[in-house]
Amino acid sequence: GYMQDRNCVMTKLFFLSLLVLSVQSKFDAEFDTSSSFSKKEKKEMKARRMNRLDQCYASCDAESPRFLSLSRRTTSSISTTCADKPGRFTLRNGEKKTCNWAASNNTEKRCAKNIVKSHCPATCGHCIIEEGYKEVECGDSCHPIQWPYWMDDCYPKTSALQDCAEATENRGGIAFSLQDCYDQPGSDMMYCFIYQDKPANPAKCQMNVFDHEDCIYDTEDGSFYILEEKYKERFHIIEEGYKEVECGDSCHPIQWPYWMDDCYPKTSALQDCAEATENRGGIAFSLQDCYDQPDSDMMYCFIYQDKPANPAKCQMNVFDHEDCIYDTEDGSFYILEEKYKERFHVSHVFIKFESIGDVRPSEASIDDIVLKVNNKNNILEGEASTFDDIAWNRGLSPHWSIFSDATSFMTAYGTLRPYGKVSAFADIYGDREGIWIKLEVSGPIEKLDLAFKLRYGRGSENLRRFYIAQVGIGGEFDDYKSFQVLCQAIVAATSIEEPGDTNWNVYNALWVSPEDSSVMTNDPN
Repeated sequence: GYMQDRNCVMTKLFFLSLLVLSVQSKFDAEFDTSSSFSKKEKKEMKARRMNRLDQCYASCDAESPRFLSLSRRTTSSISTTCADKPGRFTLRNGEKKTCNWAASNNTEKRCAKNIVKSHCPATCGHCIIEEGYKEVECGDSCHPIQWPYWMDDCYPKTSALQDCAEATENRGGIAFSLQDCYDQPGSDMMYCFIYQDKPANPAKCQMNVFDHEDCIYDTEDGSFYILEEKYKERFHIIEEGYKEVECGDSCHPIQWPYWMDDCYPKTSALQDCAEATENRGGIAFSLQDCYDQPDSDMMYCFIYQDKPANPAKCQMNVFDHEDCIYDTEDGSFYILEEKYKERFHVSHVFIKFESIGDVRPSEASIDDIVLKVNNKNNILEGEASTFDDIAWNRGLSPHWSIFSDATSFMTAYGTLRPYGKVSAFADIYGDREGIWIKLEVSGPIEKLDLAFKLRYGRGSENLRRFYIAQVGIGGEFDDYKSFQVLCQAIVAATSIEEPGDTNWNVYNALWVSPEDSSVMTNDPN
């Protein structure tokens, strides 16, 4: 009735006066970082204040013209949509687990572990990523130390994401990172670093900062978030339909017919140049610093025409010929995917794992396969390398093929394990059975460096069973039988007293041209 309406109006007027007037009171202390109240007390005061306002809105018809319109103090809303991270994490006892393990049993107890909660936010109900922020994968080095930043405070892990996002908003930052409070070991606290909207120094750290080792700093249990509207300003996004080609410090194929387009801002140059290439009917484009506009943060766009190179030797694998290319500063090169094979020779690299010998129950598990070509990053990506989190489909991998040249156990029972569950590794077993993969690479191959983990299962004492990992090259129509093997690693038990190791070990096989292949392993057997 009238009295209830009157009380609501008075309550709203009371809160409005508190928000508008600068009075020194306990209420104002919530926003005064120099006050004597603890952070917990401030949060409790804020909750009581908002609760009283909520009660008023619940008991009053806020749409009625009889009542004063009062806007609540707003904070960034929280998005409850997030996903578990793919792959595995390592517990303190050294065991590797996935989020499926966390969800399968004793979830609450397992999620009490910080590493589990951080890796599996969806499973553990820890989805509190601030709306408007984008998480950027940063591995073990999540602090862009060359971006101007403020070192904020340590916050409890349970609320650090929200607390740091709010601190970033209050300071006018564009991004923030979290890492363990290294000076408070065992405290379950996270440091908050807030990044300013200022240029990086040196300039190369401005874009794709996590691609430059000297621009970032190691972190423990780290993560990184940036405002969505700033993401494209700081991280290149390769245009769909284009393939980036490694070009080093000489990214301008000067013997390819080209148009010299315009200078575009670094923040949009990739998209602007791709659009210009499409409009002109080009097949490729390159970007480099605008050399006639130093310190302008602008990039020149060169667009390459669908015409033969002159001289002819520059037509294919142009970056292999020094007299076909021109030096660039901060350069990059992109070509339409359908034109890539016309201009760059594509070789194929093969990896093969084989089980050989006695057919009695015996197997080896394979995991974390890394193949580096010419000292570059692993050419196996995601689950092709780790076998992680692949739904059970008769044990078949979407990346690796099974072969069975003697027995046929693997054809029947697959390679992914654990059996019948979401995968975490692969098994090879049987006689002359195994798995293989073929991968495309461009340009000459001068070095192949394979590393993988292997452990024995059943049959670790079986001296008539051994395992071979092979790496080599071949053509488009070669398979696991016909490719040229360049190096291999052989893993075998040497005696009953020294059986195959049932713990994970790392093995390597290395080939360097033009020297003979060599085999290395750190396995004591």
